[in-house]
Amino acid sequence: MKTPLPSNHFAHTALLVLALCVALGATACGTGGPPPPIDGPFDGIWTSPHLGYDFFLDGRVGKAISSSRATIHRDDQVFQMVAIDDDMRFSGKQLLSDGTWHEFIGELKADGKIYCNDGKSSWVLERKSQ
Repeated sequence: MKTPLPSNHFAHTALLVLALCVALGATACGTGGPPPPIDGPFDGIWTSPHLGYDFFLDGRVGKAISSSRATIHRDDQVFQMVAIDDDMRFSGKQLLSDGTWHEFIGELKADGKIYCNDGKSSWVLERKSQ
């Protein structure tokens, strides 16, 4: 006598649920892909005594151009940003001298400075003349 094989109903159901989750996730995140690059008013050289280094921001990524920190070297990626609204506000991450990434919220204001806040402290990034 043959033993009946289990139904593929569970596998089909699981596959449909997975496809639905992926589709809903992509809809919730716009295209589901990476955020579009930011350029324009953010691009350039930025500095802050809080950071201990100057960095060149090109699109969403900032690379160190000079540093007073022994652990941060020229061309190290030290700053990342993602747009979160059309009002020049973004979430970002900056590299600390201990090698960890620190998350914060930043906003480019009319005075040309980026005001940053992590919920505990705040600091200002200023554009440096090239």
